[in-house]
Amino acid sequence: MNHCIEAVREMSHYARTTERKKRGIIRAARELFNEKGFAGATIKEIAAVARVSPVSIYNYFGSKERLVAECVQEVVADTLKEAVELLHAEMDFRKKMEQALMLCTEKVDVSVSELFTRKALRDPELADLLDRELRERKNDVYRSYIRLGQQEGLINDTIPMETMLAFMEAMAIMGSKVRRGNDAPEKVRQLHHLLLFGMIGE
Repeated sequence: MNHCIEAVREMSHYARTTERKKRGIIRAARELFNEKGFAGATIKEIAAVARVSPVSIYNYFGSKERLVAECVQEVVADTLKEAVELLHAEMDFRKKMEQALMLCTEKVDVSVSELFTRKALRDPELADLLDRELRERKNDVYRSYIRLGQQEGLINDTIPMETMLAFMEAMAIMGSKVRRGNDAPEKVRQLHHLLLFGMIGE
């Protein structure tokens, strides 16, 4: 019995140590991506800042590209969780989706801009990797909303999911172009209204 308890303690300690190392690697990667861009930050340098071996980084994450994905996940996890939890809220579906869209656009953008410098976000390779990962994470949320809307008979279930996601991505690109100036929040809300109701709607 004592051996079992000790084994559980050792496993728990190992899991905590592993998680602490992984968090340290992600922080070091983000720091160096901000300072040097994606290409300039080497695995060796990230390992040195995180005080681990380069082998540990490959064991935990597999690649430098995967580290970018983990940085994104750490930044947006709470916001996207909030968006998913709205699925179960007692409110009109359109209101749920409108709030989820605001979370997945404005709040996510603020989170990313707070943790990555302008210099880093101007790095084409890093910006592309961030954009791809953000799109995937947001699409996970959007799929849930589209399925719910289809179940409630509010979203056309004859249009393929990927077509709907492509349409939402096109709207997101438009949104990124209007997010300038004092009236940017209102313009984004207008785009979300068009997405939900079309030009002829409520």
